[in-house]
Order: sequence, then structure tokens, then C-alpha cells
Amino acid sequence: MQLERLVKADPDYFPMYTVQGKWQHGGESWTNWCEGFLVGQLWLLYRHTGNEFWRQQAEHYARLIEPRQNDRDIHDLGFLFWPSWKRWYDLTGDPAINDVVVQAGRTLGLRFMQKGEYLCSFVGPDSCFIDIMNERGYPLFMLLACPEILS
Repeated sequence: MQLERLVKADPDYFPMYTVQGKWQHGGESWTNWCEGFLVGQLWLLYRHTGNEFWRQQAEHYARLIEPRQNDRDIHDLGFLFWPSWKRWYDLTGDPAINDVVVQAGRTLGLRFMQKGEYLCSFVGPDSCFIDIMNERGYPLFMLLACPEILS
């Protein structure tokens, strides 16, 4: 299984692309927005198999991205924290885990542009990318958890 090989051969590595089916370690990482997808896959494997190995890996890799909850340089916090930390919270109901999800949402909420009612991209306040709209579940969750974002 590819994920098992990845976490054993390249621990703490978050792949972004493959070349001829092999994970690449070099190249520009651009804005580092893919890490949550790996964690989400690990959570899905745990949920599907019940194998504690996958849960341990999911928790470990989630902790590696935890500092990103305050990352104001990207607009993809939903892609980072929804499949990783939110999935973890849904599994456990642990308020400390939810605190990380909420803080990442607050950080993302700082991109909200009242005029136009959108989340701006990392390019600047007058820029909105379509992928931000794909993260709509996260902002909606945040509005319910933190209505003060809009005030």
C-alpha cells in the first residue's frame, strides 16, 4: 500500500505530486496546502480498518501541521484542517482538538472581505480563487462556531 510505504520510508514527509507514480521530495512546494489531504487519507484508513497504526499515523501527521492553524500566508486552511483535525474531532469529540479547528477557522476568517462578502486569496484583498469557494464547508462551520468573525 502506497501510504504505508510513504509513512515508513519517508516519515514526516508530505508529498505534493508524483512523477511516474513515485512521490517527489524536490521542487517548489509553492504554498504548502496539501498536507491535510494526507492526514485525511490516514483517518479514512483508520475508520475503514480500525487498525490503530493508521490512527497513530493520522494523529502524528495532524500534529505536524498544528502550527499552521495560525498561518496567515495561505488561504487553504480548510484544505489543511477540515480533512485532518475536523475529522479527528468528529471521531473523538475532544474539545482541545476542536479548539485547533476553530482557531484555524478564525485565522481563515481574517481573510473575509465585508465588501463583496468573500475570502480573499493569498495574493491580496482583491483576489479570490475558485478553490476558496470549494472550502465553503469550513467557513460555514466557522460561522456557526464563531459568529463574531463577521462582527
